[in-house]
Amino acid sequence: MDVRFCIQDPTHPETTYLYEAIIAAAVDASYWRGVYAFASRDGVDHLIEDAVVHEFMRVGGETDLLVGIDAVTNRPTLERLRELGRRNAQFRPRVFWNETHGLFHPKLSDFRYADGRRTLILGSGNLTPGGLMNNFEGYTIISVDRAEDLDVSALDEFLDRHGERIREIDDEALERAARNLISPIKGARRAS
Repeated sequence: MDVRFCIQDPTHPETTYLYEAIIAAAVDASYWRGVYAFASRDGVDHLIEDAVVHEFMRVGGETDLLVGIDAVTNRPTLERLRELGRRNAQFRPRVFWNETHGLFHPKLSDFRYADGRRTLILGSGNLTPGGLMNNFEGYTIISVDRAEDLDVSALDEFLDRHGERIREIDDEALERAARNLISPIKGARRAS
């Protein structure tokens, strides 16, 4: 088992961005499960339009992406995710329909490989330009080979327990997300 803790520090020239860690984990993966509190259209486009992710999808890599719509994730983001899902049957974006007073706030990517390896990336960054590249963030990369076990049963149980809250991106989700605004932070760099 390899466990690495990383700080995304946009002021440091040798930082490893969360974006880079996700792209590296996607190489040779067969399955990607992402669960993120927030997403923005720019963040989704930047990640999904990467050549590695294109290749991952081209060769049949499956993706289940769950995003929260409590805040930040807006209608154009969901429209883009829905469009991507319609273009690629292997890409299944869904939303977490939260009716509690608490915020849906996880941020993780779980990659599986045909040879039994697995990589889990968890941390503070969302699928936004800030979370992927521009903000100060912390994240951990856990990699195991096929002979080792990575217990993510708590995530599986959570998703099963809240199955009725995990929904397709429908008109009701679009309407709810339309109330969320993404405000650019003055002076923030855009991910390129």
